[in-house]
Amino acid sequence: QSGIKELCELLGRMREAEHSIRQERVKCMETIIEHVPDANSKEEVMGVKLGRDIEHALPQELALIADPDLSVLFDMKYLEGRLMSFDMQGIAARKKALDIEKKIDINEKEGMGPMIICVDTSGSMQGTPETIAKAITLFMASHAIKQKRKCLLINFSTNIDVLDLSGGIGMKSILEFLRMSFYGGTDVGPALRYGLNMMKKEAYKKADLLVISDFIMKSLPEDVCDSIQAAKGNGNQFYSLAIGNLFLEKRMRAVFDNEWVYNPRNKNVHALISMINSL
Repeated sequence: QSGIKELCELLGRMREAEHSIRQERVKCMETIIEHVPDANSKEEVMGVKLGRDIEHALPQELALIADPDLSVLFDMKYLEGRLMSFDMQGIAARKKALDIEKKIDINEKEGMGPMIICVDTSGSMQGTPETIAKAITLFMASHAIKQKRKCLLINFSTNIDVLDLSGGIGMKSILEFLRMSFYGGTDVGPALRYGLNMMKKEAYKKADLLVISDFIMKSLPEDVCDSIQAAKGNGNQFYSLAIGNLFLEKRMRAVFDNEWVYNPRNKNVHALISMINSL
């Protein structure tokens, strides 16, 4: 049970430790200190100005008062506001609030996305392997419903039957679906083609796909392999769970990102292949 639960949690983007970083522009208020001229603070000489400021009048203007003949000129300048005087002012510091736009990094946990489960009900699976495969499918489907995740079940042999768990599908419908068995030959190609087509739709765009089978089958068709590689480039991942002791042959193993084997004897799921970034 713990091994199956681990497999379920691994599927569908349950990568809790994985974070995506994106940049976002946000508007915020920032307080700055600015220095501005203060006319009321007479600290420094900034220049010369015209006015009636006798206190800061230039020496040559004050010299007019000492000469009786020129004192009238001083009076006229004063009345007209044309006395040359030192322009005195200081610098004051004040706070100013600014609306600014900045880029910040947002940490986002990638949510639990959809998953597609392809379960083999061909003749070679009849008996204990089929029971185990359907039990695992039921376990994962019930978790998908509980977590409100999109989940698509594909029952395959040489033909396929499909059940989409979205839209309020209950446990009764899942059990009825899992009662069906084909007991014919084994061809996973149609199931994979259907799953790949669903990945092109918005609802299953980032879905992970799991094939549960004994993998007593022929190699995958070239077009399916090519489509899987293209889907991997879009972020989809593909997993295999082999029921029994049969390991995938090298060519088929290269198609899947991870391979597990469920051994009915020890009832453990062992990860055999680590994530493959490119093949």
